[in-house]
Amino acid sequence: LRSTLSTMARFFSLSLAAALVCQVAARTNIAVLEVGEGGVVRRTTSNSPKSTVEGVSSFWSSVHDVVNGKQRRRMQHSGMTLVPDLFNRADGGIVVGIMGNGVDLASMPTVAGIVEGASNDAIGHFHLSGQKGAELIERSSGEFVEDLDASLSAKVKELANKESTNSLESLAVRVENEASASVVDAAVGRALKAVQKLASETGSTIVVHLVVEEEEGAARRRLTSRRLGKAYARVFKQIFS
Repeated sequence: LRSTLSTMARFFSLSLAAALVCQVAARTNIAVLEVGEGGVVRRTTSNSPKSTVEGVSSFWSSVHDVVNGKQRRRMQHSGMTLVPDLFNRADGGIVVGIMGNGVDLASMPTVAGIVEGASNDAIGHFHLSGQKGAELIERSSGEFVEDLDASLSAKVKELANKESTNSLESLAVRVENEASASVVDAAVGRALKAVQKLASETGSTIVVHLVVEEEEGAARRRLTSRRLGKAYARVFKQIFS
C-alpha cells in the first residue's frame, strides 16, 4: 500500500509539474491533399516541414497556374517537403483556412486527422511558427466567410466551371467556440466529399490546402491532456499489474 501511495503521489506531482511547465507556442499547420487522379505533388527528401509564409506562397504559385487572379508561375523556395510534379499538373485548387480562438483539434476529429496525419489523407504538411493564417489567406486573395458549408459548395462549383485552368480558390472561417468548431469540422468533411465527387466525375485532380491556425492555449491543453493520459496509463499499469 505504501508503495502504491508513493507511486500515486509521484505521479500527481509530475502531472502538476507538466501542466505548469508545458508551453506550446501558437503555430499554423498546412495539410496538402490531392483529391482525384493524383500525382501532381511529390514529396522530397527533406524531413523538415517547417516553412514560412513566403515559402508556402511560393509552393502555391508553383503548383497552380492562377493565384491571386493572376496567371503566373513562381520559383519555389528550396528545401521544402513538397514540390509540384514535373509532368503532371493539377486541374485546380482550394485553400480552406480555419482560425480563431475556438480552434481546438481535440474537438475537430476530421480536421485533426488530416493535420496530424492520422487519417493519411494528406500527401504532406507544412508548419509555420505563430499565427499566420490570415496572412496566407490574404496572399491567396481569399475572404472570410460566415457560412462555410455554402461558401465551400460555391467554390467547388467555381472549380467545376473553370475547365482546368488550374486556378487556386481561397476562403477562411473563424471559429469562436466548441460548438462552431464542430460545425466547421463537419463542413470540411462534406466539402472534401464534394471535391472527391467532382474529381471523380471529371477525371481531374484538385489540390486542397487546409490551413489551420491553432492558438497557444488550445495547443497547450491538447498536448498536456495527451501527456497526462499516457502518464495515467503507465501508473495504473504499475498499480494493478
